[in-house]
Amino acid sequence: MRLFLKCFALILKKKGFCAIGSVKTNIGHLDTAAGVAGLIKTALALKHKLIPPSLNFKQPNPQIDFVNSPFYVNIKLQEWQANGSPRRAGVSSLGIGGTNAHVVLEEAPVVETRIRVSTISSLAVVSFVC
Repeated sequence: MRLFLKCFALILKKKGFCAIGSVKTNIGHLDTAAGVAGLIKTALALKHKLIPPSLNFKQPNPQIDFVNSPFYVNIKLQEWQANGSPRRAGVSSLGIGGTNAHVVLEEAPVVETRIRVSTISSLAVVSFVC
């Protein structure tokens, strides 16, 4: 968290607008599958435009100053507002052996589909000779 706080502090002064969460609170410790589980959770959040809660959260680590940071722990399912720009989310997976992965996901653009309805009527003339 310290690194995230440091990075965001360099560019933002806004407080409490960025939800953070963990897969572990929802489905347990996954060892080597934690990164892909976080990726799936985030992709689904983007698809459904909902921020999932961090279950069983009681109080923050006293060493993390959430009050003066851009982050907050989301404790209930909430609608994810776009606020005029695409929704984006970062996923970080920090491995015990030093294998770390970071990815930023952005929601897919809305594709407008149109159904073309023909207004031209057709008439087929069929005649039978017996």
